[in-house]
Amino acid sequence: MKVPDTFITRELYYQAFKEYDEHQTLKTMEAIVGRALTQSYHKRLAYMEDKRIITLKEYSKTSQDSYSNLLNKADRQTIEAFQEKGVWKIGLHAVVLRKSSPGKNTGVVLMSLSVII
Repeated sequence: MKVPDTFITRELYYQAFKEYDEHQTLKTMEAIVGRALTQSYHKRLAYMEDKRIITLKEYSKTSQDSYSNLLNKADRQTIEAFQEKGVWKIGLHAVVLRKSSPGKNTGVVLMSLSVII
């Protein structure tokens, strides 16, 4: 599996190989590959579930969290964010909050995460 540069820095990548050569440990490489697999999983699920894909910056405008906080969460993979061409994105689905009257769907729609943390 090719691990793109967007998941890691080159220094960390080469450090993982050096760590294995010197100590025969795989902790750093496991973290790198694990993060890559998790991001790939989030991306595939977002597209398979036909979620609305928006940038993390766009999501931060409606979120309670700041953009920098969301970037940190995305990097740690504590939210379902993924990178496409170096841009952090997230998949959302629409939830109807209220309807004005029975039979008429003129409700307010709020974009939210599909998984409640």
